[in-house]
Amino acid sequence: MGEGEELEGRSAECLNLPPPNFDALYTDEHRLTSNSYERLTNQIQHHVYDHARQREFRVEYPAPDNSDNHARDLPYGEGTNPLEDAFPYADTMGDDNVLRLVEGKWTHFRDESYLCPTPLLESRGDFPLSAATVLQPDLEVTGAIYRQIYVVGHWKAIFKVITLWEDVQRRGNEIRTMLALKSHQHVVPLLQIVVNKDDKVVGFTMPFYPKGNWTDQKSVKAKWVAQLMMVVDDLSLRLVLRLHICGDIFSLVLSDTRYTTGILDHITLCDHFTTPSRPCFDVTFVQFIDELDNIRLADFEYALVEGKDPLRNADMSIRAEGALVVSSLFHVFTEFEYPEIDDPTLTLMEDRFILRAQMLMDRPWVCVVETDVTVDEAKRALALWMKMRVRPGYHWSDFVLRFTATESAPDSKLCEATLATILSWEALGKASIDCAKDEN
Repeated sequence: MGEGEELEGRSAECLNLPPPNFDALYTDEHRLTSNSYERLTNQIQHHVYDHARQREFRVEYPAPDNSDNHARDLPYGEGTNPLEDAFPYADTMGDDNVLRLVEGKWTHFRDESYLCPTPLLESRGDFPLSAATVLQPDLEVTGAIYRQIYVVGHWKAIFKVITLWEDVQRRGNEIRTMLALKSHQHVVPLLQIVVNKDDKVVGFTMPFYPKGNWTDQKSVKAKWVAQLMMVVDDLSLRLVLRLHICGDIFSLVLSDTRYTTGILDHITLCDHFTTPSRPCFDVTFVQFIDELDNIRLADFEYALVEGKDPLRNADMSIRAEGALVVSSLFHVFTEFEYPEIDDPTLTLMEDRFILRAQMLMDRPWVCVVETDVTVDEAKRALALWMKMRVRPGYHWSDFVLRFTATESAPDSKLCEATLATILSWEALGKASIDCAKDEN
């Protein structure tokens, strides 16, 4: 199925959805973003982007008294809340571009000398030329579901746009990752690279999935549990994407699971922040349900530069991957947020995720969603999977054969689902070979 056919089929599924709108951009959650801040002699200045009006303005606070030891030790932005403070004035400022706090009162005015920082965009030629391209004015943008995430047509596609400095690297990383994994049946495909009139990349489009992400389903299916474990194995062990964790942000369904990769044949450990010359990605993925009721991963934002980090190793990464899957499944089964681990002796995020997974596996899970797999069976599968995948020479089929041989529950949907993934694994292997040929 080509990209155009895929979009047409997808739009037909969306006919019964209400028309898109821009209401999300006017909420306190999505309207404003802090782009940057700096401390001057007498002021702290925040540059705030208004996504509803597509403009930037400056929020100014008096600088703390440097004679106060506590204030002197604060980071520049600490003690200020520009998004909360500026939100009530976002519509009343008119064309003013400065909001200033003076003696406890807010005032706003226009500073004609204020130059909004403009992101240094990448050129279209910096990306593979094989990808489809569209001019931004040619996109029929009809609504927004989140800041910087727009709807094209009547739910035909999603447009992820670049508006902030940090977006340049993040969106660029997403484009490169999605193109590198373009043949993967469990990765959301990139449809078009979006450029402006100067041929600078301002974002990309991807399919809209009417079924949404996993948490939108209010259910847990055995096939999704099996597919999640299989896809993590495929990305990590076959395509050699190594886990590299820099934060702990719960992103819709799957925790902020970040990988580094040299696609297919190159294992590397990485450090921040520059985009490398060869594919090497730090991946955070969100789980969607596609039209065939299978999981699709998206949201690949964070890149790393190739290097070495002696504190990290492949074994720790593999164990942390399994730990993050445990945390995610705990959330979708129970609808409870998983506990944070605040242990100063654990200096690496991987250690914290592993400890958290152990705590979750030791406690009972109270399932509050519809499911065709019991919580106990899912936990037994997770425990076996995490134990086996750290062994040298491990292969996904090893887990499938062991689990289906030891699981005694009659008519187990999870056994059936894990067996079904063997065919998917073979298909993914062929796609990996095709992808490598395309890259070469």
